[in-house]
Amino acid sequence: MIYEGTPWQVGGLLFWLGCASLQAADEKPLDMAAMAQSELLAAARAGRIEKIYSLLAAGADVNTKSPAGRTALIEAAAHGNLRTTQALLASGADLNLGDALGRTPLMEAVRQNRVGTVDLLLQNGADAEGQDQAGNTPMKLAQHAKHEAIVALLKDAGAKPEEPPKKPEEPATKPGEPPKPGDPPKPGDPPKSEGGEKPPEGGTPPAKPPEGAAVKPPEGGAPPPPSTPTPPPAEEKK
Repeated sequence: MIYEGTPWQVGGLLFWLGCASLQAADEKPLDMAAMAQSELLAAARAGRIEKIYSLLAAGADVNTKSPAGRTALIEAAAHGNLRTTQALLASGADLNLGDALGRTPLMEAVRQNRVGTVDLLLQNGADAEGQDQAGNTPMKLAQHAKHEAIVALLKDAGAKPEEPPKKPEEPATKPGEPPKPGDPPKPGDPPKSEGGEKPPEGGTPPAKPPEGAAVKPPEGGAPPPPSTPTPPPAEEKK
């Protein structure tokens, strides 16, 4: 079939065909890379070492990430695949490369209680005190989940145990309760006199009368009993 048209029409058709060919050539490598990424992560989860070596030999990136930031090493560590983890480490996988939440392969192994994988990662230099975006360390995750064997491994690697939060100190007296003996006075409390007696409101305590002075009876009350005179001493007989 011979296309008939003006030179401008023929040129435009050839230009469109050329662009379409270039676009198809560009999309093919992208599709192959995405396929290799997906297959590498799936092989790491399933522990298919031969498939991993085949994909890496074909040019797959050992540190490639999923949309959630998961790497092949994170998948292998989370599933406790020791041989797969060793193969990825030998192929140059990044020990401390975290996912979108900052969780490293070591943290994922701790969360899933993969004791052997934790030991392997620590022996290869994994960061035992790194933090994810929520501030969790491998030690904090292990202590919270009560994974005692992993806690011991992390201690041997130099990680410090997390201290439990301190309880707030309770006040000496609760609101509405009278103060206990020995409690410091609160602001606004009236001062106490010696002997523990409180002075009357609005004034100072009355002074005690001197010895021998007559005591005035209170208003409206009975007079005090008369005092008995002291008899003089008896004269000595000569």
